[in-house]
Amino acid sequence: MVSNGVYIGRVPDGTDLVRLTRNPAKADDIPMDFSPDGSRMVILRTGIDKTISDTGAPTGSLFVMNVDGTDLHRITPPKSTWPPRPGGHPTASG
Repeated sequence: MVSNGVYIGRVPDGTDLVRLTRNPAKADDIPMDFSPDGSRMVILRTGIDKTISDTGAPTGSLFVMNVDGTDLHRITPPKSTWPPRPGGHPTASG
């Protein structure tokens, strides 16, 4: 059974599955995108309350990390709304 977190594996068969993240809040880590060179990835980390904004979008923080799971760090404020509102910037609440 696969537990919550971001995993990486071989394409197309999913073998050699490696867990990259463990969310300390036991909420969701959602993969968002890879860097153009494929060396880093962005994830959305939700909070334990899995807050939903008034628009129905999830809230959390974007984190960036190396594709091996190292060097994980936050790049947006907590409780930002995703996807961002028009204009391309997240909204921070609370």
